[in-house]
Amino acid sequence: MAPSSKPCAEDHFGDLITEVNQEFSATPIGAAIARQLQVETGTPGFVITRRYYGDGGVLLLATITTFPHDKMKYSMTLNVS
Repeated sequence: MAPSSKPCAEDHFGDLITEVNQEFSATPIGAAIARQLQVETGTPGFVITRRYYGDGGVLLLATITTFPHDKMKYSMTLNVS
């Protein structure tokens, strides 16, 4: 795979990411975010909270991303050997 030209947390902080914790949840979208997403307040939303950790468990970056329910799909494949 070719290296990405997009900036990433490792480039920004100069530390290697050793762990990423992800939480997925559903919530009604509040007024402020609804305005930004151009949806009605209370629209069902899908929220992803990610925490990126470096060596020694140091938190390097945390993000919270909200999607309207009709703009998000999550899929995962697990291979069991």
